[in-house]
Amino acid sequence: MKYLKDVITKKIFSFNTLEEIKKFSDEYENPNDLIDCNIFYSDGSGFNGRVSKICYGTEKHLRAKIFHREITNNEVEYMAFLEALKIAKIFDHVRADSQLVINQINKKWACNKEHLKVYLLHCRKLISSKSLTIEWINREKNFAGIKLDKIKGVEEIE
Repeated sequence: MKYLKDVITKKIFSFNTLEEIKKFSDEYENPNDLIDCNIFYSDGSGFNGRVSKICYGTEKHLRAKIFHREITNNEVEYMAFLEALKIAKIFDHVRADSQLVINQINKKWACNKEHLKVYLLHCRKLISSKSLTIEWINREKNFAGIKLDKIKGVEEIE
């Protein structure tokens, strides 16, 4: 899958072939506003009595990490999102299924936990510096979450 993003409207268009991209670009009202972009996904799973884990990356190239310590679900959601933001390039798009993370970053929800505010500030800084867009998606559409559910142990990482 290939993606183009209108840098003015922030709308993302998806294509299966380069021919589709060419045709679309030729017909688009403002083709100079279109740029290639990547879509990143992130998800975290808090401590289950054994491990905490995160997953992030593009649909085809997902990375996962396991932590052998107790980390809250909200914290690992932020950790995964931050990792996706770090590898994203300018104008890319990052998706997550954590309403808390997305709504706190968008300033729709307050962040009252000091340990989460550190993540929040780092996320906002990266989003701003790279002109990234972010989006909440359903769990069923989150490729990082789907992979995370399949990971049972350390030997399955990468």
